[in-house]
Formats: sequence, C-alpha cells, structure tokens
Amino acid sequence: MFEAAGFAGSEESGWTDEMLDSVLLAGDEETVALKIREMFEWGADEVLASIVTVGDSEESRMRTMRLLAEA
Repeated sequence: MFEAAGFAGSEESGWTDEMLDSVLLAGDEETVALKIREMFEWGADEVLASIVTVGDSEESRMRTMRLLAEA
C-alpha cells in the first residue's frame, strides 16, 4: 500500500523516515494543529488519532483532546 502511494523502498526496508513524517504528528499545539488542517486541505475526510502522553499523563491527554476538538 505504501509503495503504491509513492514511498519507494518501503517494501524492502519497512517504515522509512519519509513515511513516518507523513503519518506521525508530533510537536507543540500550533505545529500539530497546522498539520491537521493541512490534512483536511489535502482532502482528508477524517483523522484517526492515538494519543501518546508525556509527563502528567492526564494533563497531557486533556491538552491533546482540546487540541483535537479545536482542530
């Protein structure tokens, strides 16, 4: 599937840095919100998110939930 989407070499090497950059959103709230908006501009109908918490996990989870709701 990824090779068909233009990620050359993925069949031989598994996940490439380019592939990870295209599916993994990380950073501060502004950076992640920008990437989510870009995904919708590209034509995405929905975004599936798995939250990975840091530090105070409950506060981290709530910050991420607020970000996703606003984006």
